[in-house]
Amino acid sequence: MKSGQIIQVQLEDLTGAPLHVENVFLEIRLFTRGNYRYGFNIGRTDGCGKLCVSYSDVEIIRAEHAKQSLMDYNTSLIDCDPTIEIRVPTEEELRSRVETVRKTYGTAPAWAQHWPSNGGIEAQPRRIELGDSITLVAIPSMLRDAKTQ
Repeated sequence: MKSGQIIQVQLEDLTGAPLHVENVFLEIRLFTRGNYRYGFNIGRTDGCGKLCVSYSDVEIIRAEHAKQSLMDYNTSLIDCDPTIEIRVPTEEELRSRVETVRKTYGTAPAWAQHWPSNGGIEAQPRRIELGDSITLVAIPSMLRDAKTQ
């Protein structure tokens, strides 16, 4: 990622129409030389199924992680590849993360106090190359109830 870049994420149904699901927790994955480097929680969708995140937002998250483990988070975002992945962690992944944090720190992470809506959708991750300024990322998604109908 480079300074000034913005990523606009939109959940979409399988026809490409916006999927208006609020409170879906999203993750960004960054790579160096094609290899996975970082994965960060970047926020939650609004009532329109959208989330906007900037380079500065992601850098703040990386810097916070670096305070706890500098050697694991010492690669600058600028040194990461222009290809990123945006994904929706599954309900099972989120529950596993909470359990790991509880075992390590004795308490659940702050984000778990208001539980995400991830269990209500099934979404496919998207790898995309970042543009110079704004990059739009459509996440193909399906309501879990829609699968059974």
